[in-house]
Amino acid sequence: MYRKGSRGDKASFDCNSAVPRYETSYGNTDNWFGQKHIVVKTHLDSITDGPPVKLDKNSLVTFVTDLTNCQIVMEAWNFASELNSSQTLKSVFKRLPVPLQRKCVGRVDLEADEHFAKFNQLVKFVKESAMRTN
Repeated sequence: MYRKGSRGDKASFDCNSAVPRYETSYGNTDNWFGQKHIVVKTHLDSITDGPPVKLDKNSLVTFVTDLTNCQIVMEAWNFASELNSSQTLKSVFKRLPVPLQRKCVGRVDLEADEHFAKFNQLVKFVKESAMRTN
């Protein structure tokens, strides 16, 4: 288990409570801002902009949590195609530590009829890498 107040507590809260509440959350943001694309851009910016992620467990786990939260929002609001755009994938890839970038090139499986990796494959790779990192 995890201690109350730890990063696991936050990650568990984010992932477990997020899905049922996004409909209500979206209603609130729609009332406040009125333009869904602003909220979507903010979520994308949270995973694509910023300094490179450090090669330590805490940084990688935090990044995976951000990626997962963004994926949940985008899929719930029917913007999943934004995640699989080459620009988004390239920006997320560039934030990975260089050793993980090298490993990622050979490990992310391509679908039989696809030429590019999908966002969920990249998230899976980063998650597995975070769990292996000391």
